[in-house]
Amino acid sequence: MYFYILLFVTLQGCNVARFMSDDQQCTFDGEHGNIREHIDIDGYYYIGDKDNCEDETFRYILFFEDGSFSVFYWKELGLNRNDPFKYTGMPDIDLRANIGRPFENSSVLCNKYELEGGAYRITGDSIICESTFKNFMYDHGRRRVRFIFKIIDRHTLEPMQLSVYSKNDYPSTFDTVEMKARWGGDGLYHFVPAKNLPEPKNMYCKNRRFMWDKGSNYRKYKRERAAYKKERRKAKKLQQTITAKPLCFTKGEHTFYFDDEHGDINTLIDINGYYFIGDKSERTKWDGRFMMFFEDGSFSIIRWKNSTFSLPLDTIGVPGIDLTANLPVYNPDWTGLISQTEYPELTGGTYVIKGDTIITEYVASVVELGRKYLFTRSFKVVDRHTLDPIHWTKRSEDRIIYDVDCSTFKNRYGDGLYHFVPAVNLPSSVDMTNKRKKYMWKDYNKWKNYLKERKEFMKQYKRRQLDSSKDN
Repeated sequence: MYFYILLFVTLQGCNVARFMSDDQQCTFDGEHGNIREHIDIDGYYYIGDKDNCEDETFRYILFFEDGSFSVFYWKELGLNRNDPFKYTGMPDIDLRANIGRPFENSSVLCNKYELEGGAYRITGDSIICESTFKNFMYDHGRRRVRFIFKIIDRHTLEPMQLSVYSKNDYPSTFDTVEMKARWGGDGLYHFVPAKNLPEPKNMYCKNRRFMWDKGSNYRKYKRERAAYKKERRKAKKLQQTITAKPLCFTKGEHTFYFDDEHGDINTLIDINGYYFIGDKSERTKWDGRFMMFFEDGSFSIIRWKNSTFSLPLDTIGVPGIDLTANLPVYNPDWTGLISQTEYPELTGGTYVIKGDTIITEYVASVVELGRKYLFTRSFKVVDRHTLDPIHWTKRSEDRIIYDVDCSTFKNRYGDGLYHFVPAVNLPSSVDMTNKRKKYMWKDYNKWKNYLKERKEFMKQYKRRQLDSSKDN
């Protein structure tokens, strides 16, 4: 059974080849002439009125330097179209992004190609174009189209003859008068400049032997097209890699580290205090309303002592407040510390400076069950005492929870800006939860040196605490 099917397909292919060779005038490896000497091809040609929807076949044509041409359709072509001609005549449009593949317009068997066209040759002041017509499965490749244009000037073509030859039917031929009646307008093809033109390698006819004079040229084209498609797939994959959003957060997938070159934050903003967003009367307990920055490339989200759903409103926004005395201390039940140190709790991360933007990254605190969440937040520096949140993301281990530009969020909190409040007795960033994590450092030795520094810092802190208690 399969043998007979294969034999039938082979015989049909031979019939097509013989049919196309009858009186064939154009091939892809024939002498086609230098088209740029005659017309402009950095765009497309179209005929008829822009709002004429009666017939779109052969209305839009592209010419290429390699002796090929192609007709095309706009993507919005279809029974339920709103305005399939809204791009017609529009200069400098991105053509590749707005034309439809043939299969989007009822070309059943050509879904691997962007273009359906053929070959041309220039004779005097005329351009002769030949192609196959393949609109339906039952006559796929069984019709030949010949289109003859007269060159009026570099931007204008006059259609002289359109002939459709079929092996099974009588040939159909249309002249200029008939085509003008079909499309309207002045009956001429007019040039429209465009950008990002499609590649002629993605053309149905170019992949058919009967459109080539020599088999060696056809095989060479096949090799070139295979290499072209390989490079195109590689470029597409690279672009997807660049633009793809991460699907989850796992250990080590953060962007910034504590030993990165973070920039001098003192040149941009004042850090002798903290920043907060929203009105003082806003009682929402929200992780991120209050934060502070340090010179060593770290920042911390801060919470007020004994804060619940009702924040200590008498301390928010008050300048010169003792910040260390008003922040909660580490809870040993959560942190796993051997003893309570009474040192203010700092649960933050790292930042880097990109021009006038500060980008922070924060791995969720132990309260959120270890490294469950990764927050990335960008702030534009308005002035030394004002930050504008512009983009935030939150990722869990299996999904993106949100990825927003902050416009909706900003409407919830006052003027949507972070404002600086000066404070005294600021905590040190040495004893920060995320700083103890090895995966937050690039250099192992730097992490070990930090642990030694923290150990000495906490030793001195406990000593000061002990001396203070004795004095009291």
